[in-house]
Amino acid sequence: MSKIDKRDFRILNMLLEDSRRNFSEIGKDIRLSKNSVIYRVERLIKKGIIRRFTCIAGIGAIGKNTFYVMFKLRANKEESEKIIQYFSTHPLTLWVLELTGNWDLLVEFICDDIHHFGNILNETSRFLGKLLIEYKSWVMFKPYKVETSILFSEVEYHTPKPFGPIYLAPPMDEIDKKILGMLCEDGSIKYAQIATKLNLSADTIVYRMKNLIKNGVIRKFSPEIELKKLGYIEYIIFIKLTNWNPEKISELEQHIINNTNIRFSFQVAGELEIFIHCAYKNNSELDLFLKYLKYTFLEIIYEIEFTPMIKETKFNMFPEGLRK
Repeated sequence: MSKIDKRDFRILNMLLEDSRRNFSEIGKDIRLSKNSVIYRVERLIKKGIIRRFTCIAGIGAIGKNTFYVMFKLRANKEESEKIIQYFSTHPLTLWVLELTGNWDLLVEFICDDIHHFGNILNETSRFLGKLLIEYKSWVMFKPYKVETSILFSEVEYHTPKPFGPIYLAPPMDEIDKKILGMLCEDGSIKYAQIATKLNLSADTIVYRMKNLIKNGVIRKFSPEIELKKLGYIEYIIFIKLTNWNPEKISELEQHIINNTNIRFSFQVAGELEIFIHCAYKNNSELDLFLKYLKYTFLEIIYEIEFTPMIKETKFNMFPEGLRK
């Protein structure tokens, strides 16, 4: 576990709100010079706490759907490595997690529609062959929260914002796709660098980025943080509901949005089920969270299932398959 101080945590929280924010502004908020902020950020990168900077893309805004699959496998170490490589290099996978417990992998695919997803799932099943024991799939219906990390309660933090409505954006051209692809790979890249790579003016890049943000294609800029280095364990949780009480559901949704230990959550389409990706420092903290849910929402929660995460092997909100 890497030791960092409260100012480092405050910097991380500010970067999670907007990682392209001017370092001078961050320094003013925490009473440090710009150079001190730069030094601390570079140190966090060197320690591996900040893996990289990226951007959160609005998948719904570009007319795509996200589908999730959990796989249970019978594979040895060598076979598992090949499977992880397959999913990590797949042109339409956004998120790949290695799990422990009842399930081995969680994979998020970006598809045009249910038929497209069905074709990809058939293709994947053929690749896995006899190594596949079981899979469970579902589609996101209503996102509650989409972040690259949790917020850190070691310091003051702003109230988290709900994900907000999704509107279909105007179609992107080849240049927009290239810009978004670069930003998802490196959210800290300068406008001038993008302009040079695309042989365009910096003003053109700024104009296009403003439109991408305005249209909800770029939702925010954020760092990816290695939570394990800060002493956190990440979990995938499924909440199965027993009835749809609108008042209690709304209360549960708000609790999820406000919970700074939750990174990602959504309502599953076609099922009375909610998906949560969260991080806690130990099983006792997780247990307190789960008991709170069971007690507070007793009348709507039927069952809670959770599995710990071992490793995140891919996170790219605009993978290669969308850039064509």
